[in-house]
Amino acid sequence: MAFPNLRVICPALGQHFGNVFYVNGSIADENVFFEAKRKNIVLVLKAHAPRRFKLPTEIWLFATSAEEREWRDIAVEETAVHNAPVKFVQTMSELREKGFKLVKEYKDVFGFSSQQIDELMEYLRYWTILRQCCGCQMSHDRMLDIAETKGNRRWAHTDPLYPACEIYNITNLELQFASSVLYKRHGHRNRQLRTVSDLDGNLDGTYCQAFLKHYVE
Repeated sequence: MAFPNLRVICPALGQHFGNVFYVNGSIADENVFFEAKRKNIVLVLKAHAPRRFKLPTEIWLFATSAEEREWRDIAVEETAVHNAPVKFVQTMSELREKGFKLVKEYKDVFGFSSQQIDELMEYLRYWTILRQCCGCQMSHDRMLDIAETKGNRRWAHTDPLYPACEIYNITNLELQFASSVLYKRHGHRNRQLRTVSDLDGNLDGTYCQAFLKHYVE
C-alpha cells in the first residue's frame, strides 16, 4: 500500500505497515498530520520538540520525562500544553527500575491482551540489549570498551542502567531476536522492526559481528 501524497509532504515516509506510517519527526511538518487524517492513515512520529507542531486533537502523545513525579500528574500538565491527550509518560526513574518491563504499562492504554504483552516483552528483551551493545547508536560505554579507550563513562557498573555488554554473547542474542514471535510475524513488513536504528542493517544473526569488526578496523 502506498500513499504518494504523503511522501511529497515528507519524503522519509517510506516505512509503512498497513495503514500505519512511521515518520521522522526531525524532518516532518504539521501538514503531514492533517493529510494523514484526510486519508484515514495512522501516523507514528518521534519528535524531540513536539511544541513546534500544530497538533490535531485526535493525536495520542507519549512522552519521556526526567522529573521524579507521578507520571499521571505530568500527563495532565502536558495535555493542557499541547491541547492533545498525553496517554503515557515514561519517567527515567521508572525506566531505571523496570527496564523493558515498563512495556506492561501500555497494556491498558492500547487494550493489549496478556499474550500480546508477552510477545512484546520477548521482542524488547533482546532488542533493548542489542540497541545498547550493537550498531551506530550503541552505548557510549560500549564504544569505549570496543575501542579499548579510557574516557568518561556515563554509567557506573553499579547503576541499573549500565548496559553490561561484555557479559552477553551478542551473536546469540541477535539470533534469538530474529527468532522472536513479533520479528518472524511482522519483521518482513517493516524494516524498523528488524534493526536497532535507521542507520543500521537488518539484525539477522550476522549484522552485529560484522559491524563490530568494521568498527574496530
